[in-house]
Amino acid sequence: MASEVLDANPDSSSLTPNILTEDLTDDQLLERAIQASLMNYERSQSVSSEQPPPPRLLTRSSGPVDAPKAAPPRPPPTNTLVFSWGVSTTPTRIERFDRAPVVDVVGTATSMFALTATGAVYASGNNDDEGQLLLQQRTSATRIPRLIEALQHVRVVQIAAGTTHTACLTSSATVVTFGSNEYGELGHGDSTLGFTRNDLRAMVWNGTVSSKPKVRTVSCGRGFTVVLTTMGEVYSCGRGSYGSNGSSDGVNQTSLTQIFGLVALPVSGISSGLDHTMVVTVDGKCFGFGRNQCGQLGVPLVQQKMAGGGSGGGSGGGSSGGALMTAVPHFTPNPVQVYTLPGSIAQVCCGPQSTMFLDAQQRVWVCGRNDKGQLGGGGGGRTVPPMMLTDFGNGVASPRVEEMAAGASSSVLLDGEGGVWQLGGKNGEGGNGENGGALAKVTLLDQAVRVGISGSTMYAIVLDKNKEDVPNKSGPPRTLRYARLNRYCGVVGASMRRWRHAHPTLFSLLFSEPERPPCTRDPCQTK
Repeated sequence: MASEVLDANPDSSSLTPNILTEDLTDDQLLERAIQASLMNYERSQSVSSEQPPPPRLLTRSSGPVDAPKAAPPRPPPTNTLVFSWGVSTTPTRIERFDRAPVVDVVGTATSMFALTATGAVYASGNNDDEGQLLLQQRTSATRIPRLIEALQHVRVVQIAAGTTHTACLTSSATVVTFGSNEYGELGHGDSTLGFTRNDLRAMVWNGTVSSKPKVRTVSCGRGFTVVLTTMGEVYSCGRGSYGSNGSSDGVNQTSLTQIFGLVALPVSGISSGLDHTMVVTVDGKCFGFGRNQCGQLGVPLVQQKMAGGGSGGGSGGGSSGGALMTAVPHFTPNPVQVYTLPGSIAQVCCGPQSTMFLDAQQRVWVCGRNDKGQLGGGGGGRTVPPMMLTDFGNGVASPRVEEMAAGASSSVLLDGEGGVWQLGGKNGEGGNGENGGALAKVTLLDQAVRVGISGSTMYAIVLDKNKEDVPNKSGPPRTLRYARLNRYCGVVGASMRRWRHAHPTLFSLLFSEPERPPCTRDPCQTK
């Protein structure tokens, strides 16, 4: 281990005497650095001056750091269990994930993907012709989730599943795709266009892009892929019919091309359904493009007047007065704004032919296909313009929703207290033992941290009280270091958050993610 030096005040020299010559372990050196930094912070708080002293810097032998790095987020809990329900009447625990720290579950009508805290990916479902599961063994149905070994040399942070292809966002802010490339949805260029089964490769950018942007989020639909960069720009590739890729000429795109209608809008979030995509801007406005046969874009199918104040009720029909709302009878490749949503939108989630919005007050608004009650209200065909979800049954007040997952015949919500709510369903898919068609709380699940949906099967990631939150040894020791910091700060009576903001440089040096060794088979390096 390289020697480290703590530039502390003379008063704190008792904590670091001859630190270069002492034979200290990693834990002892870390404890010395944290205690010295906390003493400096408390001293600076007690002495009032116009120009407080600069924070103390921990310098490595390889040279000082010019600028502090962004502090890593708190790692997700690893003491979790995964439950699923759908065809059965009650949630069932997936024993395959008892020892895997699953943090997210996504999927389509024929496939399911589970992402762990260490970046590993498990898959189940159909893996016959298109190869969207990237499993070595070709089978018509893989019921038991299996580890995708081809992704073990990269760390995946997000998964997006399309109808016949899959996209994975890695920790290096690049996207790798695999599966069918019939319309160019993999973004591999023209070399594999039309192939029905493709191996793992990184997406390529259009030739007009001067530099390779860093990707923040990725979403997939039926034959198209949409990515959001860290600069708020939206790019797409794949199928051009129904305006799915946002191209006004309706031509298939084989590489990532920026959507012209969103160039002037700083986008903060994206989500894609079967043939449509919704985006949310940084100021809370929502736009959509693609197919609108069920009103999933949130705009009416025929032109009508908008009532004042942005009403969200019913299935259309404005009142006299007000501006004319944009009508999209079938589809549109140009993004259109959803004017009937009140206030600011924080999150959007797309089902195959429906859309769910979460506003700043954590209320849910829904629009699109609702024939099976997947949007609440007991069903009834189409819901347009967006309607606020209020019927929680038995006089229960509307909870503050934190996460949504929309499916073809059912949807699931996660409230701020860890409760899980279900909408719609068929064939007795109610997680509380009831038939679907109405909004109801899944009483057998509590302390949930994430929810997901795959086809008609719903998933919930729940904290396990009897399971110890121990970091996975195969991943970076970030959780263990956070535990050490909490323990040391608790001894001296200071909080981790206060120390983190007081000394960002020292925090980033101590708790930044270690670099991974280079891999000769890295698909992120485009040929």
